[in-house]
Amino acid sequence: MLQSAKQLLAGIVKNWAQLAGGTVVAVLGFVADARGWDVPTWVWSTLALGFVGWAIMLAYHELRMQCDAAMDGLTDKRNHRAIADRLTERYRHGVHELAHKAPPHPTTHNDAESFKQAFGEWLAAVFAWNDEVKALMENLGCTPQEISYFWTINELKPGMMLRGDQREVQIRLHATRIDRLWEIIETYAKKSELRP
Repeated sequence: MLQSAKQLLAGIVKNWAQLAGGTVVAVLGFVADARGWDVPTWVWSTLALGFVGWAIMLAYHELRMQCDAAMDGLTDKRNHRAIADRLTERYRHGVHELAHKAPPHPTTHNDAESFKQAFGEWLAAVFAWNDEVKALMENLGCTPQEISYFWTINELKPGMMLRGDQREVQIRLHATRIDRLWEIIETYAKKSELRP
């Protein structure tokens, strides 16, 4: 309470023009009474109180704006944390349920058909995850640049490929998306920790 009173008083003093105007009007009121001018005292008093009241209202408005800005910053921090948390859930799924469970290459000719089926199922799950993460980012209000950064891959992660087949390409694409999603998550997590 004392801190609020100090801030209000500082705001009133900061608006010295209105305060000075009120003081000048009050002084003129006393001078008018002393000299016998034909202006009632209540007129001068009302003008003086109006100027002082205006200074108080301006100070209150400034304090309210600062409070609103602080609340908006706090809300933004909470929103950034919520976005980071929701995206982290999908990140974990993409790593543990998809990247770590990519079907291995067949070791024998007899394994080729089961590999083809397992790879098709895995690839469908990866595509569904991609679509799900993109939709989640749109719903959470991520920027178009962030969504595009996650969604659009113009080159594969660097490194030598052993076979260069569709399996390796799709695993690299998925790994790139996972890395990019993590970068986006870290950005939101850092925004939630910033102080105003």
